[in-house]
Amino acid sequence: MRSKIIFIILGIVLICCCVSIATSFAVYFKWQDMFGCEFGQIKSYSGTVNEECATIGVLVEPKGSYERSLVVTRSLWSGWDRTQPESETVTYLLNPETKTIQLTGIQSTDIYTLNVNSYNKRSVNLTVAGVSVKPKGQAGIDFTDCESHDFTILYGEEVELDTCTMDVGVVWIIKYQ
Repeated sequence: MRSKIIFIILGIVLICCCVSIATSFAVYFKWQDMFGCEFGQIKSYSGTVNEECATIGVLVEPKGSYERSLVVTRSLWSGWDRTQPESETVTYLLNPETKTIQLTGIQSTDIYTLNVNSYNKRSVNLTVAGVSVKPKGQAGIDFTDCESHDFTILYGEEVELDTCTMDVGVVWIIKYQ
């Protein structure tokens, strides 16, 4: 009877040691599980687009330890002219101190503030007011939806922002990379 108890205790200790060693290797090599999250993380979903990994275990990667940027292409348009002005593209490198990005509207005095709420390797969460927000390429502007928007862009994807105007306006294409 005693030898059975000792054998069970040794088995439990051996299993714990194996789990501990496997966890250490996984953390050291930052293995990714089959869902794309790093070891010690699970998928979390909020809203219709936001998909990111939430830390539940030992692996914590500090915010800003990876390089990400927002590429903003600004295009003026007019319903009165067939030729349109050239687009301008600016790349904003994100870091923990990046809180806002200023978007210029039709006039240089028309400023829309793009708030950078958070970002990680897989997505960036932004807030903007006074423009229409939609997936890139979706037709039309929803003039009833030009209030404040809290939205998420996944890595490699683009979102379109439009001024809520009819005859002349600005389109911003924002890509997270």
